[in-house]
Amino acid sequence: MNNDVAVEGSASGPSPAIVAATYPRFRWLVLAAACLCIFSAQIAYLEYAPLLGEVAKNLGINLGAAANLMTVSVLFGAIAMMAGGVLCDRYGIGPIIIAAAACCTIPATLTPWFGHTYPALLCIRVIQGLSLGCWVTLSVVANQWFPPGQRGLAIAIPNTFNGVASLIAVIGSPALFQVAKSWQRTMAWISVLGWVTLLFAIAVFWFSKSNVTPVDTGEIHATSSGSCNQAWKLPITWIGLLLTFVILWVADSIGGLTPSYLAVARPVGVGYGPMAAGQLMAVALVGVIIGPLLAGIFLDWGLKPRSVLLLGFAMSSAFFFIQYSFVHGNKLVLVACLTVICIAIAGALSTILVLGAATYERHIVGRVVGVWLGIGNIGGAAGLFVHAEVLKRSGYYIGVIDLITVAIVLGLVLALFAASSPATEG
Repeated sequence: MNNDVAVEGSASGPSPAIVAATYPRFRWLVLAAACLCIFSAQIAYLEYAPLLGEVAKNLGINLGAAANLMTVSVLFGAIAMMAGGVLCDRYGIGPIIIAAAACCTIPATLTPWFGHTYPALLCIRVIQGLSLGCWVTLSVVANQWFPPGQRGLAIAIPNTFNGVASLIAVIGSPALFQVAKSWQRTMAWISVLGWVTLLFAIAVFWFSKSNVTPVDTGEIHATSSGSCNQAWKLPITWIGLLLTFVILWVADSIGGLTPSYLAVARPVGVGYGPMAAGQLMAVALVGVIIGPLLAGIFLDWGLKPRSVLLLGFAMSSAFFFIQYSFVHGNKLVLVACLTVICIAIAGALSTILVLGAATYERHIVGRVVGVWLGIGNIGGAAGLFVHAEVLKRSGYYIGVIDLITVAIVLGLVLALFAASSPATEG
């Protein structure tokens, strides 16, 4: 196993001459395909969230059943990440990205014809959920196509596209609905972006297969004896899995519950109302775009992954203070606090993917990171469920905020253990 990898900086990476000879410029088109796929998959996942009320009304179902349209996508996305890691290692990233683009695009296009019953819509959401498996390609793209000094940026850019997609889905979906007057047509119109992604990915990987292949270089992997079984004997593998679980537990819980905390009337919540709460969260979500870029820059400049993770969890612990009036009582302070939290969590997730890309050999990186992301997304769904139950039983958000803070502290401790792992030391 690659215990001598220096993931912490470009200083230990190959020289510019080696990069030019080994890593073709075509790698940026490969990265662009991954970016567009992440972008399209995230839009396909989130485009329903603002319209769940309209979907429920149109299909004659309750809001809880409509919310399951989001849950089923997350669960099948987790399965796709684990399966996609295996397929990625065996067949390469091209088929995975193309299949993911097809899964998020074709069902959306067909929604006006097949989206008129709840069972049919569940099937559509299952297929669209499978597109989230494209996340596993990020570490593989960075591992196979980019030198160590560029891997932070190679993973940060797609993560930034994910943040932009989240904003577009939340804002664009309701706006298009106002024009289309039908949520089914809204989904079909949004799928135009997916068709661009699908055609671009087919073109890129057809050209890649015919002309260019990534090279497994000696300076990246000193040995070739690693296997998936050996990987699971390393402490860093389990630490990475637990860190991913905690990060997504925290991220999904904060993203899913904070808007309602800000909107609901006192003493249960803060009392800003739905409109103001949505505006505040929209501004704070800019941090999801900034966070991966900052993490990627810091990693490529030479900051150790453990340092970025520790910094990320330390910054995200600011979430504890939003329960106090000196934070939530001042909109400027509140937005600043939420933005810092979004930057920290998004940067931590990006750092985990960089760590996976730099720690494992090219023929197993997809499988290991796929398990990390798959189990992590199950953790995200579990976190939402647990915190929703706490909210239901207590009737207040304070207990939820405290529990999320406990998870953040756990992540901080895990990051400290990751610091002592030989696979992460330069």
